[in-house]
Amino acid sequence: INSPFHLLSYSGKSDTIFLSPGESTQLKYVLNDVDGNVLIQKSISFSADNFISQHDFTVNENRFDYANSLELMWAGGLRPSEKRTDEDVQYGSGIISQASEIEDIQVTNPDKNIGRTIYNGKTDWAAVRTKYFMAALLTDRPGSFATLSAENMFFGNREQTPLYRASVGFPLDVSAVSSRLYLGPLDVDHISSTGTNLDETMNWGWTLIRPISKGILW
Repeated sequence: INSPFHLLSYSGKSDTIFLSPGESTQLKYVLNDVDGNVLIQKSISFSADNFISQHDFTVNENRFDYANSLELMWAGGLRPSEKRTDEDVQYGSGIISQASEIEDIQVTNPDKNIGRTIYNGKTDWAAVRTKYFMAALLTDRPGSFATLSAENMFFGNREQTPLYRASVGFPLDVSAVSSRLYLGPLDVDHISSTGTNLDETMNWGWTLIRPISKGILW
């Protein structure tokens, strides 16, 4: 669906929202067809002191006749944060979790892209990470498949800037989808608050070393 959602009942004149500690807000959107009928309703809730936002979608099945599965996708990658290009390349990846098992992709050659790859199976989350940051879609109920892809993009005068896309897909009969989005640092304290195995995306070393690494961190 290559169409923008329309923001409803927002009275602010600025494109920036300022919240005080502990304060939260909600934005509501709709996706219309060419005749103005509502196809999908969307709401986003976020607060000033949490890296997790809530995203809820409701499909109007009476108006929306679609032939393909619906997906929640993180499509914009993450902005490079390192002065040295090779560190952004080395630590960046697209990752999914299926039945608590991790799958990931990584591109280290500027001439080699990874096309859209479908991973069938019960999917818990999909994420994109850099050396210090992560964007992760944590769906309230497991998806039926996931996708990952990567390509090199131009960013300043860098020879390589990998852009990763990750998604969680749902079957055709889905009428509502809810997901949390973790958008924040690769910090164990914050990631642990998601109640998922998202911390497995962090480099703890070899299998035998991991318990020792976590113990030392604790």
